[in-house]
Amino acid sequence: MKTKLFRINTICFLQTALNMLLIMIAILSFGCSKSPTTCDSDDTVKAVISTAGETYKEQLSALVGVQPGMELSEDEWRSMRAGMNFSLESIIEQSVNKETGGRQCSADLIINSTGGKEIIPIKYTTELQNSGDLRVTVSGL
Repeated sequence: MKTKLFRINTICFLQTALNMLLIMIAILSFGCSKSPTTCDSDDTVKAVISTAGETYKEQLSALVGVQPGMELSEDEWRSMRAGMNFSLESIIEQSVNKETGGRQCSADLIINSTGGKEIIPIKYTTELQNSGDLRVTVSGL
């Protein structure tokens, strides 16, 4: 009798251990997968603001007479941008591509500077590339 009881307990233990292992594998594989980014995630907002800053830098270069093909130096840009703050407000998700997880979004780009506050309505798309990199395309700048 004791031998059968021992075998039953061992089988139950092995089944429980196997189930726990399968659950852990499922949790780890789910936890490691990249989920689509949202319109208002920190990564998306930083990417949109970075793109807006680069576009603003290009436009400012043209205004101050920098020759075509040349750019403002980082020191010149930092000095011109001193006191300017870029932010996004009124972020709205317009649509989601179910296949790619990409999102179309709209927001107000706010540029605060010593000269005042400028509000620019923009649209942007965001999607996660196969490499795991975030791709953001901004229009309306």
